[in-house]
Amino acid sequence: MASMVADEMTALIPGAGPPPTRIASVPRADIRIRFYSIMRDSIEYATPTVTAGRGLRVMRRWQTVLVVSGLVLLVLIGGAAWLLIRATSQARERVVAYLEERLDSEVELAALEIDLWPLPSIAGRGLVVRHHGRSDVPPLVSIREFSADATFRGLLWRPLRVRRVRLDGLRLHVPPGGRAEGRAGVEVRPASVASAAFTQEPAAPQEQRQPAVVVDEILADQARLEIGTSRTDRPPRLFELHRMRLQEFAIEHASRFDALLTNPQPPGQVTTSGTFGPWNGQEPSATPLAGRYTFERADLGVFKGIDGTLVSRGEFGGRLERIDVRGKADVTDFEVKVAGNRVRLVSEFVTVVDGTNGNTELTDVHATWLDSALDAQGAVTGERGKRGRTVALDVTMQQAALRDVLQFAISDEKVPLEGLLDLKTRFVLPPGEADVIERLELDGDFEIERAKFLSLNVQKAIAELSRRGQGEIDAETGESVVSNLRGHIALSDGQARFSKLTFEVPGAEVRLTGVYAIPREWLDFRGELRLDATVSQTQEGWKRQVLRPFDSLLRRDGAGTIVPIKITGPRAKPKFGVEVKRIFRR
Repeated sequence: MASMVADEMTALIPGAGPPPTRIASVPRADIRIRFYSIMRDSIEYATPTVTAGRGLRVMRRWQTVLVVSGLVLLVLIGGAAWLLIRATSQARERVVAYLEERLDSEVELAALEIDLWPLPSIAGRGLVVRHHGRSDVPPLVSIREFSADATFRGLLWRPLRVRRVRLDGLRLHVPPGGRAEGRAGVEVRPASVASAAFTQEPAAPQEQRQPAVVVDEILADQARLEIGTSRTDRPPRLFELHRMRLQEFAIEHASRFDALLTNPQPPGQVTTSGTFGPWNGQEPSATPLAGRYTFERADLGVFKGIDGTLVSRGEFGGRLERIDVRGKADVTDFEVKVAGNRVRLVSEFVTVVDGTNGNTELTDVHATWLDSALDAQGAVTGERGKRGRTVALDVTMQQAALRDVLQFAISDEKVPLEGLLDLKTRFVLPPGEADVIERLELDGDFEIERAKFLSLNVQKAIAELSRRGQGEIDAETGESVVSNLRGHIALSDGQARFSKLTFEVPGAEVRLTGVYAIPREWLDFRGELRLDATVSQTQEGWKRQVLRPFDSLLRRDGAGTIVPIKITGPRAKPKFGVEVKRIFRR
């Protein structure tokens, strides 16, 4: 048995010699089982050792990769930071150079920061643009802070495209434009010429360059716009821009805009939209502008002596220095305070705003109220050394209802006289603190057709005058219609001075000169009554005989009787009298 076991071991283990000693014989199956157990235990012991060795090698490799990657990343970050600092400096210089070239101005930029993550963006502060480098006038543009954002794609192609720019503390100052010889002041143009600006696109400069930068949207809140004047004694016109937006903006071409602002005088809210540009670097005031506007809740009460709330809508076009405006205004509760009557006043107008001096040319104005209308042309201008502006108009009324006109001067609802008014007058309203009625100046001629006094007492007096003037004492009283009522009016300081005031009734003519004090409603007229009949023919019975000797005394200039008269007292109850002393002065 022992020899058999030895033989088996020798056969299974190569190179093994015969065992040194003999052992008890073991069955061959048991030997194989033990051998396999030994090999299995050896393999199970060896496997963790090999796996652990490989893991250590892999870990060492990854540590090396991480260390190298970290060093590379640090180098990249440092390089990027260096490039960003250099890019920021270059970007600031390029922004300044670009603005100086395109705006023909000197540009200052206090600070500029660039950020590339997650999208390209910049932020800056202290941007000041001085037109032609002038430091003796306010900057053309000043911005306290600004920011802009873009996309990488938008910065890869020309023109560079910026998505949005936000402006904080924006101040715009448009200097007055230069004028050629003979263009000073207001240039009167026909309405047809002025209205042409609304149907044409703003004219582009002769040399139009392709834009280098296009901004999809520019937003500015609480900005200020100043329109300078050529008058050194007048401050610029100020407009508070509560909200402003420019779309597809580029210096080189026209851009769309919309804005919400406050009009300084009369105060009210203006909503406007249209096109602006291209920017004229040589002459900023010649930059084209066109659009539409809505002017709401304008308080006319700031002008002493009148009241009402104005709403206006219209369109405009031209250049910053000279803008044509066409629109419609509606004042539903217009009031001249001395009269206290409120009426709806609607007007359509074509005007030209002169940006060099702030004057406004009123090319064509058509106003309607109640059953009447007027047409006017003129200007709103300023005078050197005087605060405010003067409204000067040539006013024409044809067949206007007299009662409608008297609504502005008489407080009573029932007017004393009615008829159809034709009027041509110079209308001047200078600036000042006094009521409108005290500052208003009129100088013109008028005529009233089918005039009729509405007071029964006056009607009876007119009818009686007509009968006696014809020498028909017993005739029936007819309708007291006055004909050929005409005269000249000169209004100033609240005093309406009438001259050559005449009217006729059958058989008589009245010629008057005098004053009507509008605030006091006080009459003071002097004149003469001219009758077809002699003075004795105006009476009957014994009175006729008594007055017959006076016929020759009172007969003159083809009239049967001329009697000096006066009308004085309050408008509601005037007193009529004969000036006897004047009879004997002739």
